[in-house]
Amino acid sequence: MSARRGTGVDRTVLTVLGLLLLVVGGLALAAGAGWTSGARVGTVDLDPETVDLSGAVAATSESWWAGACAVAGVGLVLLGVLWLLRHLPPGGLPDQPLPGSRTGERLRVDPSAVARGAEDRLQADARVRGARLAVRRERGGLVLAGQVRVDARVDLTEVTALVDRVVRESEAVLGAPLAGRVRLRVGRRRGARGPVA
Repeated sequence: MSARRGTGVDRTVLTVLGLLLLVVGGLALAAGAGWTSGARVGTVDLDPETVDLSGAVAATSESWWAGACAVAGVGLVLLGVLWLLRHLPPGGLPDQPLPGSRTGERLRVDPSAVARGAEDRLQADARVRGARLAVRRERGGLVLAGQVRVDARVDLTEVTALVDRVVRESEAVLGAPLAGRVRLRVGRRRGARGPVA
């Protein structure tokens, strides 16, 4: 079974289980709150000599039963919601086909990995204090967007040229036209004081 098909089966099974947990949790919550006190779904004929349900019947008449059902219901509802949220498709851009590969579109590039590589490339330069970048789709095209923090003593023209080179390198890795929208944030000089009143 391929990884993509396995993921689809996993999501389908977990979605059904998550919905089932939501329903069971909701029913337990309703029973604990007393909303189902007059409702009867049906009766089951059991031989009282083979099955003894007196303990379970006695437990439902105890004072703690409603609270226990409510707590179990809330827990099951939370578990179901968390399970469903955990298996939502990932956000962001889907993987992009790698151009020039001989295997068609089977080889793909993860745009978030390209953005992380651009961050690493920028942070390797001594003039850059930090970078946060992401590849986004804006106005029908791909954009490497984010911000780069630099020291106050650097030449901004040189840093701008570095950022432009990194955007062009990222475009080559991604294999698709890529624009850059990177904000440079200049940090304060170390030891510099604010305005004196």
